[in-house]
Amino acid sequence: LASLLLSAGVPMLLGGDEMGRTQQGNNNVYCQDNELAWVDWDLDEDQLQLLEFTKAVVRLRRSHPVFKRRRFFAGSAEHGGQSTLGDIYWLQPSGEPMDDFGWDGDALQVAMWLNGGAIHEPDSRGQMITDDDFLVFFNADHEETAFTIPSPQWGERWVTEIDTCADLVDPGWREAGSQIVVGARAVVVLRSPREPAEGRPDAEFAKPADGVRQHEVAEIGACDQEHQQHHSCEHIGGRECPADLARKIVDELSG
Repeated sequence: LASLLLSAGVPMLLGGDEMGRTQQGNNNVYCQDNELAWVDWDLDEDQLQLLEFTKAVVRLRRSHPVFKRRRFFAGSAEHGGQSTLGDIYWLQPSGEPMDDFGWDGDALQVAMWLNGGAIHEPDSRGQMITDDDFLVFFNADHEETAFTIPSPQWGERWVTEIDTCADLVDPGWREAGSQIVVGARAVVVLRSPREPAEGRPDAEFAKPADGVRQHEVAEIGACDQEHQQHHSCEHIGGRECPADLARKIVDELSG
């Protein structure tokens, strides 16, 4: 559930998954009027815990735009979408970036760094979106694995948001370079408060590319009377001329 709900795109959750309902492997029960197709709303303790966990992951997704990008990652699928845009990086359990051997091998452990400072689409008002940074550790092995939180350039301190092996997560801060144990077949999500980009892996990608916002900036600002007369722009509700606003944003991005 965690890997699904924190994936890019629209999560497709089958009703009942949030509380552990199963059709015993049958994906076509529309014609069966029996327990295989019914939903039992009398939840036991384990089902209630799974429901609360699902709610927590949904809240995390809704609260952080880094999980709700409107565009997929720019890089190739062979390298997990990683590209020079700096929006996503993949790391080894040692905290070092993935190398060619890691991509070509059958690794059961991998870490993903999501860059809250490289969301390359604007919000509904044409403003740049920024968020905290996230580390997501995946362990597909049947044994627990120790991961190293990468060096401070990726984030100086981290707090645990999700641990699929724990009923309650440790609320304390974790420092860069320290280790964290991820349980067998588990996912752990850490969050780092967003700091200025200087010195970070994404420093040169702290701003979106020129022109990213040009087509989405028609509803902000104020245009004075003289400007309307000279440029024939329509003054509606105190908003600025869209063309001038677009130029201003492009100038800011280029500056």
